[in-house]
Formats: sequence, C-alpha cells, structure tokens
Amino acid sequence: MFAQKNSLVQLLSRQTKLKYIPEIDGLRFLAILPVISLHFFTTFSRYNGKYQESHLKDYLPYDVINTLGSGVYLFFAISGFILSLPFARHYLFNHKKVSLKYYFIRRVTRLEPPYMITLTLFFIVHLVISNEAFVNVLSHYMASAFYMHNIIYDAWSTINPVAWSLEIEIQFYLLVPLLVQVFRIKNVAIRRGIIIFSIVIFVFLQETIDLRYYNLNLSIVNYAQYFMCGLLVADLSLSRALGKYPTIIYDILATLFIPLMFYVSTNKTWFIIAIFLVFVGVLGGKYVKAMFQIKLLTIIGGMCYTIYLVHYPLYHLLIKITNRLLVGDNILLDISTHYMLHISIIIMGSAIMYVFIEKPFMDYKWPEKAMALIKRYSK
Repeated sequence: MFAQKNSLVQLLSRQTKLKYIPEIDGLRFLAILPVISLHFFTTFSRYNGKYQESHLKDYLPYDVINTLGSGVYLFFAISGFILSLPFARHYLFNHKKVSLKYYFIRRVTRLEPPYMITLTLFFIVHLVISNEAFVNVLSHYMASAFYMHNIIYDAWSTINPVAWSLEIEIQFYLLVPLLVQVFRIKNVAIRRGIIIFSIVIFVFLQETIDLRYYNLNLSIVNYAQYFMCGLLVADLSLSRALGKYPTIIYDILATLFIPLMFYVSTNKTWFIIAIFLVFVGVLGGKYVKAMFQIKLLTIIGGMCYTIYLVHYPLYHLLIKITNRLLVGDNILLDISTHYMLHISIIIMGSAIMYVFIEKPFMDYKWPEKAMALIKRYSK
C-alpha cells in the first residue's frame, strides 16, 4: 500500500532539472486555489439555473470573492523569482553561465505543447458544442496561439479567457535576459535600489496614467512590478539576507500578510508590499515554510499550469450537468456542495491531464527522445 502511495506521489510530483524548492510549489498552491475559487463563484452565479445573481449577492461576500483573482499576480512574482535565479547565481556567484539559446528553447518546449494542446481542444469545443462560426473562432484561436490576443483585441481570449495572463508571462520571458543584467551590479545597495525603484515607477505609472487609453492595460507595463518583486526576492534569497533575522519574524509576517494580501489587493502600493512580505515570509520562516512544503499542497501547486489552463472552460461544461443537482432550497448548502464538487473534479481532472499532457514536457530531453522515437519507427 505504501509503495502504491509513493508511486502515485512520484507520478504527480513536479519534474525539474533545477534544484527543487518545495515551498515555491506551496506558494503556487496559494496562488491557484483563490483563482479557481473565484471562477467557480462567477460561473455558478451565471449558470446555476436556480438562483439569480442578485439573490446570491445576499449570501455571498462578493467584495471578498472579487479579490481572489489576485492570485494571478503572485504567479507573476513567482515567475520573476524562478526565472531570474540561474542568471543571478551566475552574475553574483560565478555559477554556470545560462545559455540564452537553451533558455528560450526550454521556455518553448516546456510550456508551448500543453498550451497548444488545450487551446486546440477548447477551439474544437467552441466549434462543436457551442456551434460558433468557424471564421470568428479561428481568428481568436490564431491570435491566442501566437500570444497576441491581448494586443490585437485588447480583451481576454474567447477560446480560453485565463490565457490573458500567459501572454503577459511571455512578454516577461522575452525581457528576462535584459532585466537580469541588474545582477551584474556588485554593489548590493545600488542593485537592490534599482529593482525597488523600478517597482515604484511602475506602480506610479499605473496609478497616474490610464493605460487603457494606450492599449497597455493588458500588457506587462500594467504588471511589471510583480515580476520585479520576484527578482528582488531572488537577490535577497541568494545573498542569504533573509537569514539575518530570526525565523519567527518571517513566520509572523507570512501569517499576517497571507490574508492581508487579498484584502489590500485594490491598492497597488500595499498589494506589492504584501506580496513581497508573503514571499520572503514563506522562504525565511520555519513553521510557515514547513506548512507550504506539505506534500498535498506542493503536488497541487506543482500542476498549477495544467489546472490554470483547463479549469475555466471545464467549469462551464460542468455547470451544465451539476446545475441539476441543487439541494432543496438551502442556498448555502447548494453553494458549498457545488464548490466542493467542482473543485474536486477540477483537481482530479487536472491531475490526469497533468500526467499525460504537461509532465511529459517537463523532461528537458523530450525533443531528443521524440526524434529518436520517430526515427526508430520510420525505418
């Protein structure tokens, strides 16, 4: 029994060539759960078939629910941290130089296949189930396939709306080789000062300029501070600056600011401060770090890419079936039952898709293995 459990854990665990940091997957869990919770409530409110949205507002704390989408911005900070680490190690501590060719190839071979597979799947769903016009759906599909939907339509993708954030991520991936040049600066105060200054500048721009007027609302300009926050945390982590203070301080910071992070999400200044404090709190703490290293959390956080890609369209398919399963006239019982049911199905369904659609592409040698397999069977 234990062998079966271990094999299942291994099957669902993240595969990486780099040093594994389990609490980062724990942070990914903290980012993905609020997002899929938000989308459950919005889908249920729109399509439940029994309760009107105005009725639901009497029972649901919509002001709180609407803050849950802020988990996306934590993803941005995590990307800034993870992608800058190898470059920072090289520039600050003379570790192995990062090949830009490998960096870009790895971004494509790791992320593109799962994205295109799911995008194509939902493209077919729009055609077959939703019976939408082929030409219209195809134009949105092509724009999404090239990560240009935000730019061309200034709106979320109609094929898979959550893909808007992936387009922001792609813009960051392209800028990483330029942004990480800051780690060439040996003077700690100047280096970190530049990163902090860039965060302040982007927050200032977003609070003083209407970026929608310049069609920049769905561009990295509107979210750059979160990625730069990741760079700052990477700098502090590698320089062991977090070890200067007792771990209990970080435990307290993380415990306080995890809920506050969502509470202050409408204020860009306080929000980026909260994300930073949660990030360093989890990395520098003892008990909170241990909590974020719990295997269940790291497994779900480790497959967050698949969950993110498939959860929103799946909700819209599921609600057509589950809206018939409403329990009596108890609205809170109905909502709770459907929430647990939907979240469970999403996670279990995503786990299956993760194993077959995402995890094979985590193997950095998969293109070589695929070519070898093709050659073998083409003889």
